[in-house]
Parts: sequence; structure tokens; C-alpha cells
Amino acid sequence: MASIIRLASSALRGIITLTLLTSSFLSADVSAQHPTGGYASHCIITGASLHEGHWLGCNCLNDDVAIFGYNYTWLDLNFCVGNRNGALESYDSGNYTTTCRNCRIFNNFRTIFLNCLCPDMAHVLHNSTLDLNTTLYDVDGCAGCYNHMGNKSSDGPPPSSSNHTLQSDSLF
Repeated sequence: MASIIRLASSALRGIITLTLLTSSFLSADVSAQHPTGGYASHCIITGASLHEGHWLGCNCLNDDVAIFGYNYTWLDLNFCVGNRNGALESYDSGNYTTTCRNCRIFNNFRTIFLNCLCPDMAHVLHNSTLDLNTTLYDVDGCAGCYNHMGNKSSDGPPPSSSNHTLQSDSLF
């Protein structure tokens, strides 16, 4: 009887160890596929621009280390940001431009901010700012957030009448 208990105990420890190893391997794999943040450390945020209130364009470092190359990448921030009762928040497919207006971007030479006027549930407008570096990431010269990847090009999005070029202002 004691040998059966030792065998069962040993088998249980093996199953627990295998489960822990498998779960840590799978969680590491998911986070490697979809990183969060770090956009400002790989992109030239001082030259970023916001088109039509939601297309963020910027030059970001690609993986071609032989030439230390950059790509112009642009991403629809509606995939990354939402309005939660008058406050901009990182939110998968948040579609903030359906309610927020007068959006612009700023930087403090360390990170990039999105600033908009957003209504709360009572339709009162709030001046809201979100640090985009906590949401956006760069993969091989392409901006992304959550499971959404932007586009890489040499030109970026087409010009429009509502372009806003990033201004270097310290907000905080």
C-alpha cells in the first residue's frame, strides 16, 4: 500500500511539473507575439503625425540591422484606444473617434501622447490625454497594438486637410 501511495504521489508531482512548464511556455509565447508598449524607444516620435484624428504615422526601426533601417508606419488608433466615460483608455477596437474630437498628439521627448476632447455619459466634454507608449509597440518597423498591425510604407497615409504634426510640448 505504501508503494502505491509513493507511486501516485510521484506521478502527481510529475503532472503538476509538466502543467506548470507547459503553462509558462504558452504564456511566454503569447506575450512574444503581442508585446505591449515600447513604441517610443523604437520610433522617432518627434516626427510623428496624426491624420484625420486617428491615423498615427511615424518612422520606426526595422529589423534590418545591416543598414540600421527605418520604415514609415501608420496605424489606425481606433484599433487601440477607446473613450470610457470621458477618458481616453487603451482598449482593443475602442473606436474613440466616434465620440471624441479635436484630437492631437504631443511628446515630451520620452513618450507620445494622444489628447482629445471626449464626452462622458452626461455628454460633458473632458480634456483627456493617453500615453500611447503604454499601448503601442513596434515590430520590424511596423506599429501595432493588441492583435492589430499597422502598415509599412515609404510614404505613409495620403495627406488630408486635417493633418496634425507632432509638437514637442511637455504636458507633465
